Amino acid sequence: MSELVANPSSPEGTPKRWRAWLQLVRVPNLLTVPGDVAAGACLAASAGSGLSPVSVLMAMIASVAVYAAGLVDNDLVDEAEDRADRPGRPLACGAVSRRAARVARLLLFLVPYVCLLTGRLSLWWAGVHLCLLAACLGYNRVKAVHPVLATGLMGGCRALNLLSGVVVVWRPGEEASPLWILIVAVIWGLYVTGITLFAAGEVRRVPGRARFLLCLVPLLLPGAGLPRVPAPAVVALWLTGATGALLVWDVVRRLGPGSPATAVPPLVGRLVRALVPMQALLCLACPCGVAFALGLLVCWLFSERLGRWFYAS
Repeated sequence: MSELVANPSSPEGTPKRWRAWLQLVRVPNLLTVPGDVAAGACLAASAGSGLSPVSVLMAMIASVAVYAAGLVDNDLVDEAEDRADRPGRPLACGAVSRRAARVARLLLFLVPYVCLLTGRLSLWWAGVHLCLLAACLGYNRVKAVHPVLATGLMGGCRALNLLSGVVVVWRPGEEASPLWILIVAVIWGLYVTGITLFAAGEVRRVPGRARFLLCLVPLLLPGAGLPRVPAPAVVALWLTGATGALLVWDVVRRLGPGSPATAVPPLVGRLVRALVPMQALLCLACPCGVAFALGLLVCWLFSERLGRWFYAS
């Protein structure tokens, strides 16, 4: 996503250094990341695979770390541009030093390897995370030169994040076919691609509604005619699609023809945070996902409040 000028409504009393770090990693968005993993794990479990809560938790921690590292890397790559166009960004204004950001990026990128060992995750999971890392780093470096490729990479990051949860549970050779889960992951990535298109150039203009509707179309597809989908998963997919469509339409309604460009960034954050209730509904594909769903709803409420204090785009 493109980066924005810092939210002037940051909470009073928050230490400046801590606020800068929280802005750097887009803290409201961090709470939208673990749900991808939980949703993927629950979809795989609905097909009959066994689910280990500890392994899923380790995979969730790893995904949050990679996401945060990618955001730090994004600001490192864009530091010169930010100094000119977005001087309020943490690196651009000097609130976070470049050296500290580099150290943080390295440490965060190492977290998945720790999770791989402590969570006894599979080599399949490691392979998916390597692809996730490549997509993340690739997006940061091509978005200014190849915007179309960049939007695809951003959507791919979210699709791979969901698949990282799938491979924690599913193992090659099991009878249940993962084809329908792969299709759901692609649809998930298309939704994020739509948000990325909507956010492009958001600080300079108000996107047209036609472009914004790209976010809406993929949400109507889950559950429609996918082969070999267990009945509970079909219900979860349709609920997710309907809920996502309503949340997107709410944002479309808020963005009128005469809206100023400053109205767009908070709506981008709202779109990203809309992932969380959809993740919670996907978790209902299996009985063991109820606890994950409840936890994600708590994260959603918390991220909505954080979104008032810190920009999320």
